[in-house]
Amino acid sequence: RPPLAAAPDILLNEARIWFDAESLRFKFDGGRLLASVFPDLSNGLEMRLAALIAGGNDQDLAFVLGILSAFEGKPCIYEHLRAVVTRLGADSPLLDEVRSALHESGVVSGEFGFANLYTRRKELLEPWLADPSEKVRIFANEEIRDLDRQIAAENRSADASIALRKLDYGEELGAVEERR
Repeated sequence: RPPLAAAPDILLNEARIWFDAESLRFKFDGGRLLASVFPDLSNGLEMRLAALIAGGNDQDLAFVLGILSAFEGKPCIYEHLRAVVTRLGADSPLLDEVRSALHESGVVSGEFGFANLYTRRKELLEPWLADPSEKVRIFANEEIRDLDRQIAAENRSADASIALRKLDYGEELGAVEERR
């Protein structure tokens, strides 16, 4: 990793060639490579992606989104995703790629794992509600509303799973314990 991280421009240029050749698979291979070499957008990758977002065309934005999707929803990608939303029109198909990047996740564990993950993501999106761009505010409202539904569904599912397990083992149901 250190030799690759020492040459971010070369790696980013080669990744772009890779993306242009296989854009549909890029986030699974090229994007993952960049995410592993530059965890948390380190070693100048953050600055280079910001420049692509600010001055790029839709293909550049799609490339950036392919990279950001590989970061599995880490907090470091949120400001870049916000900047992409600012650049896109309300009917842009790339908004689905932004949603996809927001929904990516690594390993999640525990009954309330997804509910907790969605709660953290909601917290990361809440500052977007005060963004000067109406597009960003609308996007954030829609995503937060969707996350609220997912949080409620995951909590209901976890509660039901715990209750069924208690019944299977002959334990008293009572109130479901707080494990969140």
